[in-house]
Amino acid sequence: MATTGLPGRTADRALLWSLKAWRGSVDERYWKRFQPAWRERLEPGWEFINRASDSTESSRDSAESIKSRLAAEHAGEARLDLSSVHPSWWIRALKGESAAVQRAVAAASPESIRSIIVKRLGLDPASIVPDRKADPRIVACVCTLWTERLLAGPAVNETDPPVIAAIAGLRPTDLVRVLTLAGLCKIAYLGKPPGAKPGETRRAARRRERMLDFRTQWTEKGSFQTAEIGELVKRDAGASKTAAGRRAIVHLGLTTIARLLAIAEPYRVRWALQRLPYDTAKPIRGLMKLDLPGVSRGDLIALEHRVLMTALRRLDSERSRSGTRPRGASA
Repeated sequence: MATTGLPGRTADRALLWSLKAWRGSVDERYWKRFQPAWRERLEPGWEFINRASDSTESSRDSAESIKSRLAAEHAGEARLDLSSVHPSWWIRALKGESAAVQRAVAAASPESIRSIIVKRLGLDPASIVPDRKADPRIVACVCTLWTERLLAGPAVNETDPPVIAAIAGLRPTDLVRVLTLAGLCKIAYLGKPPGAKPGETRRAARRRERMLDFRTQWTEKGSFQTAEIGELVKRDAGASKTAAGRRAIVHLGLTTIARLLAIAEPYRVRWALQRLPYDTAKPIRGLMKLDLPGVSRGDLIALEHRVLMTALRRLDSERSRSGTRPRGASA
């Protein structure tokens, strides 16, 4: 679900921004050049850009602003920020390279990454230091070309759906909390949690309090209280318990993330997943299924979107009460 009136695809947005910045206006004949499905995606975005431009800035300022934005987006896509890519993706990309390339990349990497590369690829630490100085131009080419399997992209912005913003914008610990909260939110859908038990641990009490909060929200806003959705959540909970055991709640939240990624732009999905350990990102592909028995695709996405937004709001609330604020998206 987009957070603005702009199209979800990067190329579509770039086309509309460029059209506004360099041409300014178009007539009906322009839109007739596009295939119907493509035109259907573009026209609402064009209207959105025009409304935003007319209400906030002069036409000249608007054009210059759009050009600056396009330049920033291009810079983000042209230059990969390796610091935002989880080291496990570095290892995956380097495995197919020669030992010489692996050593050159390790030597040019920060110490925190270098030690991981050396260990995971089984390199001799002594071999990282060359016996003679290499041509800096060749080293620069090597350090650029090895990243071809990784994706660059602009920072999180208002055109990204909340699921992309959460993965790429939150700290890893906060993202795990969101997954936990999303899983508990789904469990709360199935019924009111049991009352407090004698000797209840602090962790159990916090879990019960969270579920009571989520259950109240489901009850107050019961548009999804249907037998079909209930059966779906039961199946999800059972599948997560089988797949993840003690981590079933987190896995259940991961299912929510995966289904919302299924409707996001594939390029942006891959860009965001690079922030996660590869062993975590890989199973997400298998969970990105929207054609499930007994529930429509629209109801499924609406449910998962509500679960994620509820989890993000709860995270924001918990962080506020503790005196800290989440970094990145909390929309």
